[in-house]
Amino acid sequence: MSPPFLKTFFIRCCMLSIMSFSVFFPAHANAEPTQITLIQTQKLLSYPSEVRLSTVLTDGHSQVNYKIYPLGTALIDPHKQHIIDTKLHGVIAKLEQLNTTDSHRLIKQLTTLRFAYRENINTVLSDVRVNPKRDPMLKTDYWLSLPKRPDHMLLISPKEEASIIRPIQPNSDLKYYLSSLYNTDVPDSVWIIQADQKVYQVNDINWKAERFFLAPGAVVFTGLNNLNNEERDLNSDIAHLLAFRLEP
Repeated sequence: MSPPFLKTFFIRCCMLSIMSFSVFFPAHANAEPTQITLIQTQKLLSYPSEVRLSTVLTDGHSQVNYKIYPLGTALIDPHKQHIIDTKLHGVIAKLEQLNTTDSHRLIKQLTTLRFAYRENINTVLSDVRVNPKRDPMLKTDYWLSLPKRPDHMLLISPKEEASIIRPIQPNSDLKYYLSSLYNTDVPDSVWIIQADQKVYQVNDINWKAERFFLAPGAVVFTGLNNLNNEERDLNSDIAHLLAFRLEP
């Protein structure tokens, strides 16, 4: 049997060894790797631990050979995809419950689109680089969408069998696009979903002098008419769901 003081000495030595090991090998040595999948190219960016958004954007930009559309760039958390899937299923369920020709047309259009959980952060590389508050640390796995600049806008309407694509025209506003689509029967209220996820409703279109311009890749949603009180928020739900649409 070893004397008690020898046991105490041995324990203290072990504790000192552990403390010394912690000094030479910092906590991040055992950090989980961070992996970023580039959607358009399916390339994988791998980092040994957490990484700044600016680094990910810089590395992502270097992996493509085309001009990236900043407004459409999206950092996607696949671990939160269930949130968007739940929103989509909820909207589809309400449209199915309405069981009208218009609601079924919308179901057909929505199910052809791709939705993903886009983090609500600035992904414009020049902005992120100069502002530390816009340059968070990223951990674990993400997807990064770096689309090309689209040359069109998209109309989604319950009056159409399929969504309609129209080329973006310089200096053309919302009234121009609606007039070219509907001639004299222009809707008086629509939702605009810009490429950077901004969503707003425009009412009294035919009477307003204010002009509303669409960014490339924007969506115009005309909405359902004559909704009852139980479904009064359905158009808003659809518009905000469309903010999570991904460009191809």
